Amino acid sequence: MIAHKRSEELSKPTAVEKSAVGSPSPKTNQINVSLTEASFSSLKSLNASRSSLREIDFSPTKGLFRERSLLNPAVGWWGEIRAFIPFIKKNYREPRKIFDLVRENHPLVNLAPFRIEPKDPGLANLRDQRLKEVKSSMTREHICNGSWLHRSVLSVPGLPRELEGFTILHLSDVHFHRHRLERILEIRALAAYLEKTREKIDLTACTGDLITDNAEDLNDLALKVLRRLAPDSVRVFTRGNHDFYESSLEYVKQAMSSLGYQDLSGKSLRMLVDGAPLNIFGVDDFLEGAPAVPGILATNKHETNLLLTHNLDALRSNCPDYFDLTLSGHLHAGEVNFGIFNGIDVMRLFGYSQNVNQQVFGWDALSPRNMSFISPGHVRHWFHFNVEKRGAAVIRLKRGTEVIPK
Repeated sequence: MIAHKRSEELSKPTAVEKSAVGSPSPKTNQINVSLTEASFSSLKSLNASRSSLREIDFSPTKGLFRERSLLNPAVGWWGEIRAFIPFIKKNYREPRKIFDLVRENHPLVNLAPFRIEPKDPGLANLRDQRLKEVKSSMTREHICNGSWLHRSVLSVPGLPRELEGFTILHLSDVHFHRHRLERILEIRALAAYLEKTREKIDLTACTGDLITDNAEDLNDLALKVLRRLAPDSVRVFTRGNHDFYESSLEYVKQAMSSLGYQDLSGKSLRMLVDGAPLNIFGVDDFLEGAPAVPGILATNKHETNLLLTHNLDALRSNCPDYFDLTLSGHLHAGEVNFGIFNGIDVMRLFGYSQNVNQQVFGWDALSPRNMSFISPGHVRHWFHFNVEKRGAAVIRLKRGTEVIPK
């Protein structure tokens, strides 16, 4: 278990003592945690001249897609259609106008994907071997109803011995809803399962979309089960597009902060486990937030680095290849996958995803060094024909013997 003593100021190091549970001779590690405003380099400010689409609110203070926007699911399908019809009437002779508008106003759309194809055949082979190994380690355990726990073991080349066995609980797209009690019950069942198995969790990472429609979704019952989930772990989160809906962001941030979750959107957190560093970086949501490239990693590139973001579309070619693990969500394992039908195409059509890095669920290698895991999420918004089981993930790090240039 981890006895977590949190300081008054996040900028000051916080002592966390960790020992193995159930071990006959528990080893005690010292973990120092400090949260800092990472020197994130802004990509490009959003263009304020958006008068060409008056039916849709593209106010720069509200982000690209918000409340009255065409692509916001919070307004419902009929709301989207009603917003879209006037624009079609005006611009039906220019079908690419809306795509040009989005491209003009979003700083990331024109950038190439992050995915790196190594020129060295040896590195390409090493990448494929690492990906095959982590995929073969995947198992899953049924928690309750349609909720599962996905387990993986990730081999990290050069991982310090002090970080051997470091365990991460990854949550994404929980989508609490004030009228859907089963989502609260599933998280409560997960917390009870971890307690029963005495699972040792060192870090709980939530990559956004805690709510579905508005702040009322994150009610007292939802906060109660989140508080119970791995309470002795270090807790961090990044914001998802739903967390911005109906001006809910400030409430979501305050509510999560009251549970000890530190918002890493545009920030970094440095953990020292027996002196071994683990750097965690957060990138804001691609659709609603202000995603930017971590700008301080040059001094930390030889250390163990973790990246959190809600939508993997935020990871583009201008991001440095200094990460060992990237965690994200948003896609709900493609939302609808049934037979030959691939739901990611529908998400692309309605602008929810560009899928530039060509990954929908589970593990993939974005580079020889950077292994990426996309959570299946805890809900399916539209249909339930997805073959991938929804739920949380537990990822355990182990020291790899491979050598990858850093």
